[in-house]
Amino acid sequence: MKKIDYIILPSSYLPSSDYFTLILKYDNILIEVNDFYLKQSIRNHTIILGPNGDQKLTVPIQRKDKSKTIFKNLKISNEKWKKKQIQSIKTAYGNSPFFIYYIDDIIELINQDSKTLLELNQKFFNYFIKEFKINKNIKLTNEYIKNYGENYVDFRSKKIDLGTKNSINYIQTFLSSNNNLKKYSVIDLLFNQGNNSMDILLTNMKKNK
Repeated sequence: MKKIDYIILPSSYLPSSDYFTLILKYDNILIEVNDFYLKQSIRNHTIILGPNGDQKLTVPIQRKDKSKTIFKNLKISNEKWKKKQIQSIKTAYGNSPFFIYYIDDIIELINQDSKTLLELNQKFFNYFIKEFKINKNIKLTNEYIKNYGENYVDFRSKKIDLGTKNSINYIQTFLSSNNNLKKYSVIDLLFNQGNNSMDILLTNMKKNK
């Protein structure tokens, strides 16, 4: 079996359960912050599941020529999106069993004065890492390297779907059966499963090895 030294993930806004399953699966993780911005990707998009189905949440970024902007320099364009997103999250998860335990933290992180997309993403990422008590070797890239070699698994070109074969299953407020929920933001898992969330991620990670 090929030895994997690192997996390389893009920075992600409110990352999916699939994203954290990958982090649990490998010991060494690189978060790419020195690549060019990729449109319609998890860098500034996430998906939640509400009463009317899938809903995409987007953090607006300053216009100009985004495709030629280094990700770590990408600035958030305005504050107007915050109120709308908070309301969308409340509508989607207000009746979920663990909503009251996490919503204040989520709102606080959204409302903080984050100038860049990287700053916002890292605040959420660090919150989830702490919440799940994940202890891994996680680093941000210092420079952009196109090809890392065969001992690296590279997910940087992925947009919304990370392209894994993982299956992440749990009971969700708006679904009557145990569906594969890997694409949804991990807040979906937290609001629906609370303290059981880490066990669910671990169980599915082992199942998908």
